[in-house]
This record gives sequence, structure tokens and C-alpha cells, in this order.
Amino acid sequence: MVSVHPSLVLVNGFDSHVHLYQMIDAIARKGDQDSYPRSGMKHVGGVVNFCDPQHFDRALRFIPLLFHFHIAVRVHPKCVSMLTDDGWDKLECLFACPRVTAVSELGIDYFCVSQAEWPRQWAFVRRVLGVGCRNMVLVLHLRPAQGDPYGHHLHREFRDLLRQYCGRHQHIHIHNFTGDAQELDAWMPFRMCTSGCRA
Repeated sequence: MVSVHPSLVLVNGFDSHVHLYQMIDAIARKGDQDSYPRSGMKHVGGVVNFCDPQHFDRALRFIPLLFHFHIAVRVHPKCVSMLTDDGWDKLECLFACPRVTAVSELGIDYFCVSQAEWPRQWAFVRRVLGVGCRNMVLVLHLRPAQGDPYGHHLHREFRDLLRQYCGRHQHIHIHNFTGDAQELDAWMPFRMCTSGCRA
């Protein structure tokens, strides 16, 4: 048996949440790529998230260069009020790109956003679902208001909306799921639904 030192083993790595333009900007600011750790990992792909409307132009230029990556686009529920008509047009262009495989953090944030903005969040979700996302994974951001830790009402409303637009075979991932066992059971009719939570 041949012994190999662990530092010589190269492991394939897949990064599931890359904010590429933020990383590029950070490297440009520091001017030193050597400050980033070398982990003995060969980066073989990942999911690049383009989430800031002011960078959607950059996203359209980057996508053709990202061969080993899936692409997710989003406007975080906290930022819906900042989306301009021009930003929406660029978002539609991104949705039309065949390399875009996910709509990331689509949803409602009752916790961080004032109640006056809630209708705007719902209108945005309806508009995105109306574009047609059946071939994409919907990564949902459902954050209930204070005093409703499991978000039963929010989850129920969102499921009702998804039934109208998507159907039960839609690929869905609930990001930072905060519900309870009752909520998990209620999502079961959506056969391609998974959830993740913060550790």
C-alpha cells in the first residue's frame, strides 16, 4: 500500500452559492489573489448567484464564460422596492437565458421589510411566476413576521400561489426553512420540494 500525504490529495469541489461579482470586486480591491486560501480542492463547478439589479449587465456578460456553473438570478425580497423598469427588463433577459437554472430567494420577507412593502413583494412574486419558471428551480425565501415563528399563514399563502402558477411537480427548495413538522407535511404535495435550514 502506498501512503499519500494528505496535502497532495486533490478533492473535487462544487460551490453551491457563489457571488462571483462580489468576489471579483473583493479581489480587485485587495489586489492580491494570494490572500485567498488554497485548500487542496479542484473547483469543478457550482451555482453562481446574480442578485443585485445594478449588476445584471455584468451577469449577462459573465454567463457565457461560466462553463462549469449553474446560474441563479434573484432580487432579494428586501430589495424589491429598488427594482426599476430597466432592472426588470434585464431580469427578464436573464430568465430567458438557457443557462439560468434557478430563481434564487424568490419570496416574502415579513421580518425585515415594513408591512407597507408587503404588497409590493407579493406583486413581484406574481410577476416572476407569470414569466414562467417551470424549467427552473425556485429557491424560496419565506420569512414570517415576528410573533409567527413557524410562518403557517405565510407558507399557506405561498403554496396557494404556487398551485396557481406552477403545479405540484415544480422544483422547489425552501431556503432557511423555519417551519415546523406541520409545515413540512403541508409542502409534501409538491413532490420536488426540498428544504434547508441554518445550523
